[in-house]
Amino acid sequence: MSEIRFAFLKQIFRASLLAFALAAPSFWFVQAHGQTDYRKGWELVLKEDFQRSELGGSWSVEDGSWVLTNSTLEGHGTLMTSRGHPDDSYGYTRFEFEVELTRENMSGPFGVFLHGRPPGKVDKPSWKTGYFFGFAETEGRRFIIYRDGREVASSSPEKEIVIPGRIYKIVVENDERNLRILVDGKRMAEWHDPSSFMANTDYNRVGFHFPSPVKIRHVQIFIKRVDDMDNFL
Repeated sequence: MSEIRFAFLKQIFRASLLAFALAAPSFWFVQAHGQTDYRKGWELVLKEDFQRSELGGSWSVEDGSWVLTNSTLEGHGTLMTSRGHPDDSYGYTRFEFEVELTRENMSGPFGVFLHGRPPGKVDKPSWKTGYFFGFAETEGRRFIIYRDGREVASSSPEKEIVIPGRIYKIVVENDERNLRILVDGKRMAEWHDPSSFMANTDYNRVGFHFPSPVKIRHVQIFIKRVDDMDNFL
């Protein structure tokens, strides 16, 4: 093979590699950095596929009944992480999971909470502290964000409906005081908190609150650490 032809093929190969990298930046990013999305600062701290028979030490039941069946968390009541996320610093939190509601007569409020306080630290249920993301309220037609028990944002009642028996991908997050709830990738409600009320690290529990039975799968919790408390507040 002539040197000219070899140089020409070499240039084509380099151009192909560059085009592939530009077309699929997320692929290269995941391969290089693993479980942390450095573009947004999120760090994966808990991943649950529930492939065991007992709930284990990662979770604490505040009320109700929760069991593991066929890689699925099933139950009702309030369930939270047994440790804080983050547990050794201040930070923001993102909570992802799949949920299937199992009753037609859905009664709210029900949903999930971030930055809740653990039992014994407060004189009210943990889900009424921190940020609570209620979804499928008002017969499945309303999504609401609460701050320390007070409603601060909601979707319009006719925007969406949650149907029992269907599986939904839920994402809720506090991303630098930007509160969001997403259902199957659709942003249903959001709100910016002008100032954080989390003045101590007790506000670090993540959990579920479902008065009616549900099935939950594929749970992931991410955190974004904050070193400078002045920026956090």
